Amino acid sequence: MNTRIKTIIISLVAAGTFATGSGLAVPTVSQAYSAIVEFQSNYSGKCLQPVNGSQGAAIVQETCNGSLSQQWTQGPSEGSGGTSSNAEHYVNRSSGLCLDARGNATNGTPIEQWTCNWISNENWVLGGTQGRAELFSRVSSGNGGRCVSTPGLVNGDETQLASCNGDSSTYWSLSTARLAPPATTLPPVAVKPVLARSLG
Repeated sequence: MNTRIKTIIISLVAAGTFATGSGLAVPTVSQAYSAIVEFQSNYSGKCLQPVNGSQGAAIVQETCNGSLSQQWTQGPSEGSGGTSSNAEHYVNRSSGLCLDARGNATNGTPIEQWTCNWISNENWVLGGTQGRAELFSRVSSGNGGRCVSTPGLVNGDETQLASCNGDSSTYWSLSTARLAPPATTLPPVAVKPVLARSLG
């Protein structure tokens, strides 16, 4: 794994730990997925989450509240060619869907959640430090050099790709997520790319 993101990796609670008050064991997370993180905007102070649990739902910013919808399981980007050492997937713990760029690597491309597969739209690279990190898109089409950005300060603002130019709207603090039990187990990931929609 890329050394610049090692500092944000958080060890998961061992399998068999019981959720407080639920009487249910926390489901075992695949060893390929090694951390649970929250993304908090340095610009707005709000956290990334999907607007709802459906496929294609926009990723918005909301007041940080520790809910499962604001928790993302971090894991390597793998494909038929093996594991990519410099890219990550982020799976939402509430929906079981992956952080995804809905289109080319250009300014204004919406960020959504989508079924986890190995297309480049779901590949991300963290650059910077735990307190000030940019989330670079690895979308293979477009101009490149684009990061997840929040356009404003209001709850519900939809995130999008923007130029990675050092503006505070493209920087995120990563914090230790509260280890509540997942609402859903992680979905199986396709071995081959699944072209679910046009990226033109």
